[in-house]
Amino acid sequence: SLPALYGAGQIEMETGQHTFVSSGTKMYRDYETYVENFVKGESVMLLLSGDVASVDTLRAEQRLGDSLMEDSRVLAVQSLASVVGGAMRRSTSVAYVPSNQGELDELIARLPPELVGALLPDEQYSLVFVDVEAGLEQRELESLLARVEDMAREAGFPPGVNIETMGAARFAAELRDEMGRSLLFMLAAVVAAMILVLALVFKHVQRRLMPLVGVLVAALATFGMTGLLNIPLTMASMSVFPLLIGIGIDYFIQFHNRVDEEMRAGKPAEQAVKDGMRMIGPAVALAVLCAGLGFSALFGSPVPMMVQFGGLSLLGVTLCFLAAVFFMSPLLYLIYRRREPGVWSERRGEGRPETPRELGIERLLGRVSLFCAKHALPIVAIVVLLTVLGYSYDQEVGVSVDEESYAPPDMPVLVQAKKLASVTGSGNSLQVLVRSDDVTSRAVLVWMDEFEQYVVSRHERITGSSSLAGVVKGATGGFIPQTSAEVDMVLRSIDDSVLERVANGTSLGLITLTTDTTETGALLEPLAALERDLEWMSPPPGTYATLTGELVLMESVLDPLTKGRYEMTFKGLLFIFLALLIVYRDLFKALIPVLPVVMVTGLSGGVMYVLGMEYTAVSATMGALIIGLGVEYF
Repeated sequence: SLPALYGAGQIEMETGQHTFVSSGTKMYRDYETYVENFVKGESVMLLLSGDVASVDTLRAEQRLGDSLMEDSRVLAVQSLASVVGGAMRRSTSVAYVPSNQGELDELIARLPPELVGALLPDEQYSLVFVDVEAGLEQRELESLLARVEDMAREAGFPPGVNIETMGAARFAAELRDEMGRSLLFMLAAVVAAMILVLALVFKHVQRRLMPLVGVLVAALATFGMTGLLNIPLTMASMSVFPLLIGIGIDYFIQFHNRVDEEMRAGKPAEQAVKDGMRMIGPAVALAVLCAGLGFSALFGSPVPMMVQFGGLSLLGVTLCFLAAVFFMSPLLYLIYRRREPGVWSERRGEGRPETPRELGIERLLGRVSLFCAKHALPIVAIVVLLTVLGYSYDQEVGVSVDEESYAPPDMPVLVQAKKLASVTGSGNSLQVLVRSDDVTSRAVLVWMDEFEQYVVSRHERITGSSSLAGVVKGATGGFIPQTSAEVDMVLRSIDDSVLERVANGTSLGLITLTTDTTETGALLEPLAALERDLEWMSPPPGTYATLTGELVLMESVLDPLTKGRYEMTFKGLLFIFLALLIVYRDLFKALIPVLPVVMVTGLSGGVMYVLGMEYTAVSATMGALIIGLGVEYF
């Protein structure tokens, strides 16, 4: 238990794009290039509201930026104050905020509109971007977030200026906290439900809560192995543990109930445990094998969190079976050895085997079974029809690939993000990564400009764009210089903080397309159209343009969550059918448990359509769950 507790303490919650898309794909490598060169790290965003363009506010921003840059984990701080300071440094060699409000307003008016719009979207709101080092450990990132908030409070912002923390780093930290709370709540809820069910349904057995003790030991062992093997918990794999208790307790109940029956038959404890385990063990082992084969089908998914879900589920059911054999059997022996064979209730008399009363649920199930047997043909016909309809309408079930859809809608950082979207009037953005020997050449700049104008005019969802071409045109008054020397002269006049947003040296450029929506699903059609646009309006020779960014990664998950889930489900069923065929050596016996699972899978898709639910990386594993749970019953 001590190693298990130690391992459980080492578990890390993991979020981010790499949990959806494999890091070995070209698409993810392009995304990494974009992040390393233009995002550079995690992003903490401060939203200021109030008199955000006053001298006092900008001087407080400057003090905040100077304090944050003393932390080695902070890569850069971008704010209106830093841009104003940069402009003053170019003219006076000293970076400072003018003390006169009129002079400050005049200076802000001369700054590039794209830059001012990004930092000052509204007269009442301003943004401060804090780029922090990528790859920080969870605890270190949370510590840095707290430090940013403390420094913001100590920077001396004037009264009436409010500061809210948001951004990718804040979202990741809050999401991990929410995952931890949700996991604890789910575990507590499922344990409470198991106690209630065992207390009500398992009355005829001594020590009725003992199966719960066994499955909790197995769950603790799974927690421990998860930490010791450095398996992170994602939004999908964290749901394994409450499911594991539900699946595993069935194994423990079967062992417990069988030994209890052997004791009622008058056998001594040692013999009862031995015979009970021998008789029920192979059946439970076959159920575990089938469940494991169902979960192993998830290993073929290109979505990392689904692979982790399958691996953790396989580990969990295996440990449940081992705990039932090696923990439950000696525990049953220790409890039952003190009782005479056949003695079960002191209140009902000594030395007389107790015959358990038929439970209400047993009577109900008996009547339902009898009814179904008498009306077998129409019931089977109805179920088959509903299954066909379920598979048909399952194709219409929506798919959610936005990481924010996994979080509670009232989570503070999401509420703040919606507020920011309403302030800026923009939604998600799409990125085009441009590679070239020289992205500052006139040919590349002209192509960027023409491509941006084309896609903005052609796609209703795309409302604007920014790129190196746009920055150059902003500095020249609306045109691209004719010669490379003129382009170089213009680029030297532009602040580095502006250039870093659209280019990295001369080899990489970035086109950012802004949209009017934050809904990922609404951008799937424009994404596909942009791919075709890049093929039709290809860049100059030696230059390559690739769509990238978070939305592109999320779009790549759609296929595995739609067509891929059927492939995984039926692959798991094929594995189970072959295993049962080897065990039973009878085609009919091997096929019988598989057919109901096929029907239940179709029915579940139909139910999701009727209820208006959406598939996620979690619910897409439902086929494997149905296999793991259902084959044993059938």
